[in-house]
Amino acid sequence: MIWYVYQEDKRGEYIMKKEELSKLKSGLKLNSKNPSRIIKGFNIYCKRDTTQMKKIGKADIYFEYEDEEVKEILLENSKKILTGAIGSKIFDLEINNDTEGLEFLKYLSEGLNEDEFDVVVEDFIDDLISEINYEGDVVITTLLVETYFKHPETKELLSHKHISFTVNPIVVSKKEINLSLPFKNLSTNSTNMVIDFKNPQEGFIFPSIEDYKPNVNKILYYTGKTNNLNEKFIKDVLNSKVPLTAAQEKNIFNTVLKETVGESIPLSTISNVINDIANQKISNEDGTISLKKFGKILEENGIKNAEEALKDVVSDTNSEVKIDNLIPTKKKGIKLNNSKLTISVDENSIKNVSKIDKGGKKCLIIELDDDVMLDDFKIV
Repeated sequence: MIWYVYQEDKRGEYIMKKEELSKLKSGLKLNSKNPSRIIKGFNIYCKRDTTQMKKIGKADIYFEYEDEEVKEILLENSKKILTGAIGSKIFDLEINNDTEGLEFLKYLSEGLNEDEFDVVVEDFIDDLISEINYEGDVVITTLLVETYFKHPETKELLSHKHISFTVNPIVVSKKEINLSLPFKNLSTNSTNMVIDFKNPQEGFIFPSIEDYKPNVNKILYYTGKTNNLNEKFIKDVLNSKVPLTAAQEKNIFNTVLKETVGESIPLSTISNVINDIANQKISNEDGTISLKKFGKILEENGIKNAEEALKDVVSDTNSEVKIDNLIPTKKKGIKLNNSKLTISVDENSIKNVSKIDKGGKKCLIIELDDDVMLDDFKIV
């Protein structure tokens, strides 16, 4: 029996760590000390039509009887949807806490039961292809997997039982030259259609993982195109809210400022804003900030109507965004430039930079805490 529960979760309180995804992937190996258990699975071929995808055929996967090469392909396909930058390729989606969301959660959780897996997932695929018409033919691969891994601190052996779901495009293979024996004639092979397991268009695992434990309230969604989400799939099929991508989060800062102050802003103002946002890292261990708080920081620094402008940019100002997406990270630096020079300073040092007019010339003054080096030479 599968127990499911919707626990109230403060948005942004928990941010998935790369280490957890790495642990899940580490178990998806044939020769692992604690190899994954592929309980069951199947491939369904769906053909594109003008109005709706159509199911053409189904092939069950009997993992223990497949040859080594097929096993490797299936495991690599499952690992692929755990690979990529969080916020650009991978998104931790929370299932909506409403009637439809809870029904979907109950229904999908039943698919974790081996006896219910086929019925639930085939029903889910029927719903999917009634909503989504992919650009070409696809093969949907679904596995019921149990992955084992050790907790990095306690070394306790943990397991994560989940549904692995990938949408794999069917592509035309390149023609190759064949050598025909015994006459040694050269000929080109006929064009073949192959399943591109290496590049799934999208996919997910359910349940997601949180603090090295399954979280049935969330789905881990993967997109094959960086910062490009299938919004209809997320909203209408996965019953989840469409998240902001890393690229969209990075764009918020400049967009809101241009809406409120135009094309120019005092260096002291931008310095104070960046410093105040960076200081939020101290009180927010997960490295996030609510957009509402971001708008308030702008208002506190004299940028009028910032909160209203923010509402025009995003639909939900209660959303949490990564601070390192909102402002430049220390690694990349904040760049000040004109036609002749580019100066890069980190987020904590921008407050040490000021602009003055001296003798009719525009100048930057940089307050230094330590020596300035040019390669191995100290500037004096």
